[in-house]
Amino acid sequence: MTPQAVSATAAAISAAFALLAILTNWIAPRFLAHYAEKVRRQAEREAEVARQKRFIFAELMKARGIQVNRDAVAAFNLIDLAFIDNAKVRDAWADLFSAYRHIPPAPAALTSDKMLALLRAIADDIGLGDRFRTADLERYYYPQVLSDEDQAKAYRQRKEIIEIEQALRAEGRSLFPPRPSPD
Repeated sequence: MTPQAVSATAAAISAAFALLAILTNWIAPRFLAHYAEKVRRQAEREAEVARQKRFIFAELMKARGIQVNRDAVAAFNLIDLAFIDNAKVRDAWADLFSAYRHIPPAPAALTSDKMLALLRAIADDIGLGDRFRTADLERYYYPQVLSDEDQAKAYRQRKEIIEIEQALRAEGRSLFPPRPSPD
């Protein structure tokens, strides 16, 4: 090989490496930025799911001694979404749900046990299971005066609905849709 050929080959290899360096310097930052954005989005999604799980747990803990609570109902309805990857939590929720829907109503002790199992499963999922004793999950404060107020409020609301429905019926209308015919 002649010195000119060696020199030309070296120049070509040098040019190829220079081109490779230019491409690497141009592509690598874009690739790294894309990868960093992907990692950031994944971390954001995981943080949102963790926040939803803690929210659900907090709402259920707040309402664990109250029979009817709209916030707890909303939290119950989010369980399947937030805990999509946790069969233990979803099974505990399904057990409690079936006890709530049981006719005649399931005994309070049974629903209480199922609620405790659900709270335990959620606490385990969010990393608090070893910090809560069973007594912590069972203990709640709901003074009788608040219970009485809630019952009186519910009674007044039902009474108002009945009065409105009676007035509408007198006019030939109704708050509620007609029952479907048993065809």
